[in-house]
Amino acid sequence: MGRERTRFGLYMIVGAYLIYLAYQMYQNPDANSQSMVINVFMVLFLVIGIGILIFGGWLLYQNVKHPQGDDTAKKEQEESTGNRAESDEDHAKE
Repeated sequence: MGRERTRFGLYMIVGAYLIYLAYQMYQNPDANSQSMVINVFMVLFLVIGIGILIFGGWLLYQNVKHPQGDDTAKKEQEESTGNRAESDEDHAKE
């Protein structure tokens, strides 16, 4: 559970960093800033950064709202193992 929150937090940090890079490209015009490539990457960084920031925040919110504890994962694993063992027994009987 802690690793998932850390991962989602890192998504948000990466998104914020991409937004920061786009802002720095916009704020520091130099001789090459009139280049179409620089402008395209600035917009690309901004759009991707906002998307990653929103996506990471939404995933973090969902994880906090509905936490997936280790007990749930263990129960699901035990159930799937039990179901697999039952189906193996059924195939052996046939």
